[in-house]
Amino acid sequence: MPNDLESLRNSLSESKTTRVPKLGVSFSERFDKTQKNQSVIYLTVTYLGRAYKKSLAIRCKTGSLNRKTFEIKNEESKSQLLKAIESKIQELATNLRITGKRIEPQRLIESVLTKNNIINQTPSFNDICYIISEEVKQSYLHKDLSKKSFQRYLINIERITDFFEFYFNKSRIELDEINSHSIERLIFYLKKEKDFQPETIRKVLQIGNRAYRIAQMNKYYEYNPFINIRLDRSKSTLQNHLTKDEIQKIYKLELNNKIYSDIRDFFVFQCYSSLAYTDLKNLKHEHLVEVEGKKTIRKAREKTTNFQTIHLYPIAIEILEKHFNPKSKFCFKVYSNTHHNRVLKEIAQIANINKPISTHWGRKSFSQMMVRNGLSKESLQGVLGHSSMKTTEKHYANISTERTLIEMESLTIKII
Repeated sequence: MPNDLESLRNSLSESKTTRVPKLGVSFSERFDKTQKNQSVIYLTVTYLGRAYKKSLAIRCKTGSLNRKTFEIKNEESKSQLLKAIESKIQELATNLRITGKRIEPQRLIESVLTKNNIINQTPSFNDICYIISEEVKQSYLHKDLSKKSFQRYLINIERITDFFEFYFNKSRIELDEINSHSIERLIFYLKKEKDFQPETIRKVLQIGNRAYRIAQMNKYYEYNPFINIRLDRSKSTLQNHLTKDEIQKIYKLELNNKIYSDIRDFFVFQCYSSLAYTDLKNLKHEHLVEVEGKKTIRKAREKTTNFQTIHLYPIAIEILEKHFNPKSKFCFKVYSNTHHNRVLKEIAQIANINKPISTHWGRKSFSQMMVRNGLSKESLQGVLGHSSMKTTEKHYANISTERTLIEMESLTIKII
């Protein structure tokens, strides 16, 4: 072994361009909300810019861990355990480098903690939720998720882990501890105590479902207690769009305030172009092209990177020309999304429209108008830039009854 290490050092020193990626091992405390002045120690292995964290289920007095020396004050046996874990991980990593094998931090952790009987490696529910947060983080860094979606994921992960830690009165929740009864208590808590809407509760439950699917795929646990949990939709989704008359009413409003006038224009443009707020904000002149003599938007969606091809209607073209600025590469100088939503609600009040409109209502209103006028699901998916047909079908489902009545009424005239 010493000779192998020496040859490795020599080979690395001969080539200045060869760099061995550093593998870092550290320990940290996470405050235990269920026990006063107590923390749980977490192991973190950092490699190639990514961190892999694992709860060791070792408790210590808060603030007693020395992160540089891996020593816990007045806890000699635990201190020796931490040093042994660090030493074993570095030893395995060195052996992998020498043999030219790939270093996988998660497998290193599993190998050290399980094969050397240092600690039980069966992951807890908390551990898997942490894995989910890391996966979500990578999706965000690769721009597969918007910043807002990324933040919502992290918030929902925190909601479900915090509840179960409180419910079971401990920081490490084993996979076999969560059952249908505890999940029902979670739903009751989110609904009654937090007053969350069904859609928000459903997002929290999806985190639990995803955690157990990961456990099943890796053969950590066979049963998924979230699989049969169903949450009834108590809130109708029919009223999340404006009618054509309501859009026209807003567009014709006399607004003396420039900010209000601009935001009104931008919203109406969304209603006639299907652009989400982030796509509206990043719309550039280069995205506007002529297709068969008609001005068209050809742009990749910020959220999904799917390309949208949108033929613009006269009102949308009129708004584009009104806000044209040759000195800017962007078509519009938009304000913050929060500012947009606040002003839009005030504009709705001025127009006597009793609906809590927001920027996303523009996109919804566009899809509703298209469906009512006979646009196919396939075409609507392309225009909206959806990755899945299931998402597009929601727009059809929302007005299926209304559209059926309209079509039957037109057939009645022909039949009679």
